[in-house]
Amino acid sequence: PGEPVTDPDLTLLSRAGLALRAAGLTVRLNVLADEKNLEVCTQITVTRPGRPGRGEVRIGDDGTFTWECQHPHPAGETVARITELLAGILALAPGPGPALTMEPTAGQSA
Repeated sequence: PGEPVTDPDLTLLSRAGLALRAAGLTVRLNVLADEKNLEVCTQITVTRPGRPGRGEVRIGDDGTFTWECQHPHPAGETVARITELLAGILALAPGPGPALTMEPTAGQSA
């Protein structure tokens, strides 16, 4: 797995993306512009090369993330490994925050 990126001059999104890339995942930077309000936000999209069925994770510049997966229930080991990796990266966020837990939805096994 990738090593944690702890450079205090980098944003949470930068640290997460660099660590995920170092872990062998594909990381794309997305810049979303709101022309009406003249605002910009960024997010990264993370996928596993050669395994698109494992879904994609989008991490926002505020540290929130979503994981979309086409499979009704990925193998429990996969969920545990992804949860561990993302939890470790997001734990680097400055300031207090909620504990990260990941529970399967109805009909899925962990």
